[in-house]
Amino acid sequence: MLQGTGLGLTAIAAAAVAGAVGRRRIAQQRHRRIGRRIAMPDGDVEAAELELRVTEDSELVRLLDLAARSLMLTCEQTGQTFPPVAVVRLFHRGIELLLTEPAPAIEPFIAAGPRLWRFDAATAGHLLADDDVLETHDIAFPFPLLVTIGLDERGPVMVNLEAAGALTVVGDHPHTQPVLNAAAAELATSDLSAMASVQLVDVAT
Repeated sequence: MLQGTGLGLTAIAAAAVAGAVGRRRIAQQRHRRIGRRIAMPDGDVEAAELELRVTEDSELVRLLDLAARSLMLTCEQTGQTFPPVAVVRLFHRGIELLLTEPAPAIEPFIAAGPRLWRFDAATAGHLLADDDVLETHDIAFPFPLLVTIGLDERGPVMVNLEAAGALTVVGDHPHTQPVLNAAAAELATSDLSAMASVQLVDVAT
């Protein structure tokens, strides 16, 4: 059963939007006039931002970033083929990759099924490359079109649009529009999607 927040945002999407709000607020602070304060949200806007802060899971986002980039680094250093990832499932201190076809697991992931790789920070955290190494080798996040589609009993479920090619949301407008809004907001604001661009065509809010 997939579910989200009252804003239509899951923890990963909320972290992306909250991060963008924070960056904009820092920029406003830098350009404010001396002795003046920047405008802060109130009413419904304040309530919405509070929900973002409560819902966001920036630690899980960072874990996903490090694990995926460490995998990319291992592939580059060993000459192994980067896996065709269709779906990413996140859980407490862990990540699962569902592949489009079977492939031998590559560190820091281990095989959990013919097309399923798993990373658990409790047992494999030492295999993650640190930020300096990843920056030195210019390793970018390999899934810039990864977007959250909801939650299962353990945590966020994300689909790799680059592998899927398209994502169709079926249902009544009051139920589908928040899903599309959340997906667009996540792709437009997430640091993980820094290499992607978002174009909205004939979108009704």
